[in-house]
Amino acid sequence: MNHPIRAAFAQTRLRRFPGIRPIVLAAGLAFLALPLAAQDARQQIPLSGSGFTGWQFFGTDTAAALPAYGSSGFVNGPFQDVAVPHLYQSRLQPTAIQAGWYKLDYTVPAALAGKRLYLVFEGAAAIADVYVNGQHLGQHRGAYTRFTVDATAMLTVGANNLIAIRVDDDPADTADCLPSGKRLYTVWGGLYRHVWLLATDPVHIDPTDFSSPGVYITPTNVSSTSADLSIEALVRNTLASTQNVEVQATLQDPTGATVATYSSNASVAANARASVTLKGTVAGPRLWAPGSPNLYHVVTTVAVGGQTVDSVTQPTGFRSLVWSGWVSKSSGGVVALNGHPILLRGADVHQEIEGKLSAVENPDLLFNLNLLLDLGANWVRFSHYPRAQYEYDQCDQLGLLCWTENGHTNPDEPTATADTITTEWVKQNYNHPCIAVWSVGNEASGANGEAVAEREVPVVKALDPTRDVVVANMVCKNADFIANNPYPGWYSGDRWSLQHSGYITETGAGGVITTHIDYGSDKHTVNSFEPEEYQQLVAEALFQTGIKNPKIGMFTWWALRDFTDVKYKKPEGLNTKGLVTYAGDPKDVYYLLRSFLNPARTVHLASKRYFLRRGSATNG
Repeated sequence: MNHPIRAAFAQTRLRRFPGIRPIVLAAGLAFLALPLAAQDARQQIPLSGSGFTGWQFFGTDTAAALPAYGSSGFVNGPFQDVAVPHLYQSRLQPTAIQAGWYKLDYTVPAALAGKRLYLVFEGAAAIADVYVNGQHLGQHRGAYTRFTVDATAMLTVGANNLIAIRVDDDPADTADCLPSGKRLYTVWGGLYRHVWLLATDPVHIDPTDFSSPGVYITPTNVSSTSADLSIEALVRNTLASTQNVEVQATLQDPTGATVATYSSNASVAANARASVTLKGTVAGPRLWAPGSPNLYHVVTTVAVGGQTVDSVTQPTGFRSLVWSGWVSKSSGGVVALNGHPILLRGADVHQEIEGKLSAVENPDLLFNLNLLLDLGANWVRFSHYPRAQYEYDQCDQLGLLCWTENGHTNPDEPTATADTITTEWVKQNYNHPCIAVWSVGNEASGANGEAVAEREVPVVKALDPTRDVVVANMVCKNADFIANNPYPGWYSGDRWSLQHSGYITETGAGGVITTHIDYGSDKHTVNSFEPEEYQQLVAEALFQTGIKNPKIGMFTWWALRDFTDVKYKKPEGLNTKGLVTYAGDPKDVYYLLRSFLNPARTVHLASKRYFLRRGSATNG
């Protein structure tokens, strides 16, 4: 492509784990403590991705038909070599396989003797049962959140081990998940994100608290003058005796220089976990914002007997974000970042591309974010489900504020599984300064759909009282505010009738690059005749009425990129409202939006794909 892109840049839902007895300690705070030994004792070994081989897979058309672990059907199953990340579905055959077995023969390095060994799965859609050497270690429910298995007792160091994962994406089995079997969007089945082996010292920062980093960083009372900082570390002791530990947190500024060091001593009982909280005040923090993403890092270490045994590094940023409160189509809509008004402008993004569907790699994700930067966007809505850590990491670094969602899009019954998925989502992503709000529902109409959102708001509030909890285009009395999904000029109404204030999480129109009309014609039919030129007409009206309006604090185009949606253009289904095609080629509307958002001059000849013209030479 020759278009310009600016270069830049648990405790889980497992049903059986060794028990962890939580202990909360009142930790005394010591400033300017002597630095601990600079040693990172944990190792994260990739079991997937480029260059990694050994995974095999076979599947069935229903989960009920899949043979049990260890049965003759499993042992003699028609396994085939695959590369993970992997999907077992395709656009041409989206339901041919609904469940399957992944297996890996893996020799754990002998050097890891004496370590605690965890298997970390960044995502498996949608239900995963994990087995190691014949032992069922647990089940995780939910397609989009990370989960971690303590496999120490079952893995044999220095020898071959059989790791097997049963993945089930049968809609009949996912009624309690977010989303359920009734899906607003396509949930592609498979082991579609990365897998890791995590090795730690027996005393370490705990990775099993809903598969979080085990460190929670909370800046409060933020201004350019000062900010309060709280750092909570969960220390796990898997030894048979009490361990006395020193926990140290080093705050590094955007240049990597040490700003402050805090430490505390604690006693962690045998086979238990302790919570250690460090607090301090940071003078003159460099504030995080789009255009100046001043990203700090906190390096948290654990030492036993003066020797560092574990270390975890997490991002943080100092910023304040204030929303105007409850919003309707006729009131509210102001956003203040670091005490100054900001107009949030960007697009909705799915984790899906034409060549790989949702089994995307980091360069694919970065490509989309670079498209947003090239547009001049400062805002992205990650619709409609949690994303891989890499995407949030990149938003932290690139200066893109984001709206993130827990997957709730259906009128389903409230469930404990939904609580767990929501908890995982918040705890795993708590530290990212790019996350502006937590959304617990999108267009989940009806009493049940509303009940799920109402139930999840206090779940999130209890975990993170510092951010607003919201929904999109649905009723939720507990939400801090509700954003809207208006489509004037597309589904109904005049394209110039966009709301005059409030927050917009979706708006737009479809555009197919092989379908054209003379410019100025209003002819279109949703899902069957979607000319690229009509998409431009709608976009120009929406951009002129919405982009510069200071009362519309959030303007989000649906969507950045075309993606699979079975509601449209069956049988495969395609939502064509993207600014770029499924393959990533910018449409004319992409350049139109860039002319509104990017201060660099944009010159683009539109309708170049309309090469066979039959209309009047005087028409448009």
